[in-house]
Amino acid sequence: MSRARSSLLPDDGECHTVEVSVTTRHTGRSLIQASVSNRWNMDQETGYFGQNLRPLTTPALRVQQGQAHGRTFLAGNANGINYGTQRILAEPIDSRRQDTITILDIRTEKTFTVARGRLGLFVDVYNLTNSDAAQNISWGSGSAFERPVSIVGPTIARFGVKLDW
Repeated sequence: MSRARSSLLPDDGECHTVEVSVTTRHTGRSLIQASVSNRWNMDQETGYFGQNLRPLTTPALRVQQGQAHGRTFLAGNANGINYGTQRILAEPIDSRRQDTITILDIRTEKTFTVARGRLGLFVDVYNLTNSDAAQNISWGSGSAFERPVSIVGPTIARFGVKLDW
């Protein structure tokens, strides 16, 4: 790599991340959940060749339009189908639409200089507005028609400490 090009693509950005998370629920049944993740990325630059690619900003708002769907029913031998049971549309596939999902995530962070690096304290809040939109619903005719199969999870806060050395 030439000297001119290396000045445009600095390689001195570093990121070493280790995350440990433990979740417990104390109501009703017990739930203990644990996860560990790590990320080693040596390039944390936000721009290349004068173009801003990865601004380090917050908050993040995600709006996802609900999927189009139509009522369906199961048909089989009684309906003249002689090759097993099939799911058939009872109305056009774009007759209805699932919930639009809007989720707001935020992060705040404070860093302090310590001996040979920086110590960061952060708080992430996911689904700040506590959206309870149905992510998936039942399309089949009957008593479960348009009943939610899964919904967006509740507001979750994550507290953390990170050390950059």
